[in-house]
Amino acid sequence: VEKLINDLRRAAEIDGMTGLANRSSLIDRGEELLMQCREEGNKFAVLFMDLDHFKAINDDLGHHAGDIALKAFASIVKDIFDEEDDICGRYGGEEFVCLLTGDSAINVVQKSEMLRSRLAHKPIRIGGHPLTLTVSMGAATDDGEICLLRLIKRADAALYESKNSGRDRITLAV
Repeated sequence: VEKLINDLRRAAEIDGMTGLANRSSLIDRGEELLMQCREEGNKFAVLFMDLDHFKAINDDLGHHAGDIALKAFASIVKDIFDEEDDICGRYGGEEFVCLLTGDSAINVVQKSEMLRSRLAHKPIRIGGHPLTLTVSMGAATDDGEICLLRLIKRADAALYESKNSGRDRITLAV
């Protein structure tokens, strides 16, 4: 019974496609993490990511190809971000959010560039053909004044600046 309860709890918190936190779990755990960081005087940042031209992958190559792309992206996210200190999750569709503890804006940019570089140098294989993914990102750092959802909105606005500036880049919220 205990195993079943743990399996159900995990299923309620994890995105089945990517193995990352789902949106509701990300927000619930993120609120707690933000408060903990503030109490302990640690830095906190939100990184909002969106796979570029994802609709074209689904439309041109099929939803199975889109699923492969999502899983590959999630795998790289798990490699780069610290699962013990950070919370990364699928926010919806091809959108992902990482809640980063102890990271300054400079560290967030460095990790983002690692992610972009890994995507550029590690194309995924779909039907024997390589497909290079790109990602647009926006980041916002905690100023101690706003709640998690407003920080996510600031990071999302910065993400759209990245998309409007040519995609495949990171923009820091001001």
